[in-house]
Amino acid sequence: MNENYKDCLQFEVQAVAEGGRMCLHKQMTFALVYIIEGRGSHQLEQASLSFEPGDLFMVTPGEEVHYLRAATPTRFLKIRFTCLFVSRGKSPESAMPELVHILYYANQNPCYITHLRENGILGRQLAEYVLKEVELPKAANRDYTEQLVYLILLLLQKEIKSLLPGDIALGAEQRAVNMLHYIHLNIFDPKKLTIREMSKKFFISPAYLGKYFKSNTNKNLHEYILFYKLRLIESRLKDSDMRISEIADEFGFSDKSYLNKLFVKYKGISPLQYRNNAKALQVVARA
Repeated sequence: MNENYKDCLQFEVQAVAEGGRMCLHKQMTFALVYIIEGRGSHQLEQASLSFEPGDLFMVTPGEEVHYLRAATPTRFLKIRFTCLFVSRGKSPESAMPELVHILYYANQNPCYITHLRENGILGRQLAEYVLKEVELPKAANRDYTEQLVYLILLLLQKEIKSLLPGDIALGAEQRAVNMLHYIHLNIFDPKKLTIREMSKKFFISPAYLGKYFKSNTNKNLHEYILFYKLRLIESRLKDSDMRISEIADEFGFSDKSYLNKLFVKYKGISPLQYRNNAKALQVVARA
């Protein structure tokens, strides 16, 4: 076992009193949070979501806003880890950059949290095993605990990846992978996602950029950006109380009428109708 284990993987059980708040943002490492008991909400920069016992979610480096607000007394397991920990996993090394990348942008589309809540029995079981190891009076079996955490991250990767527009093509060049990173990082800044700006960034001719992207991702560049943006907008409509005009402004649309027109074109209904339908389904699911 690497002697620097404690530097790249740390465990802590924390508590928040009823009505209290716990800040999770502005840290330099990743954190995996498992809700042991309690209910409330966690506030992200673009959304506010409820939490309940058994929930799993990510905290990513550099987040400006992410905190828990406890409606009832709450306890949670916080697992802090670095990219070094991910690189020590047992899967092929080629998978590591993708795992780090997907985890890093997890909370741009927090729908993965509700997906795990509905389908994540295995994730909760693994988290409970980790918790038991952490709470042992003697030092936990670190090899065993490490593998449990890594399995949870792979489950998260699967759920988060399912919300992305598509997979990268087999044998894609690293530059194409970097382009995906760049798109995800700048999805809220349309000026940085123009053909001109991306051509300068990646030293590819404007005339060839689209062809290069498609040959490595099997996706049209414009459509990839658009569909990823629409998925994030769907998340805002379902999981936040942001006004349509605020969502339009966040994603760089000139006004909400253009967002309405685009949403109707690709989704068949208006953003407001989509939100109302999603809220109605949530009420039925809770009944």
